[in-house]
Amino acid sequence: MHFPHFKHEPYFEDCFAQQVEERHAAEALDITQTVLRVRPELLQETLHDATVMAEALDGVWTHLDRIVQSAEARPHRLQPGDHLFVEPAHLDECDVGIRGLEVDTDGADAERA
Repeated sequence: MHFPHFKHEPYFEDCFAQQVEERHAAEALDITQTVLRVRPELLQETLHDATVMAEALDGVWTHLDRIVQSAEARPHRLQPGDHLFVEPAHLDECDVGIRGLEVDTDGADAERA
């Protein structure tokens, strides 16, 4: 909703047209089902890990929303070379290795990452 034009960018347009994310989800479910048929004792561990991953991804999207809101609140748009760093407080409460998000608008720090 914040960037309605992004779906028309070539990369995303191709992903949507080819249903890349939907295919990845179906493949992941198929592999998980195959493994659990052979090793049903892994069910509880699998469910636990799936919960951790879902919470981490939810956190990523929440923080990306915060980045967008912060950028919209700024008096000017981000320009190449600008950096926006967001470090949400509640990340210390989870066991996920994310401690903050930085947007590198010009790619200058890509080698460091």
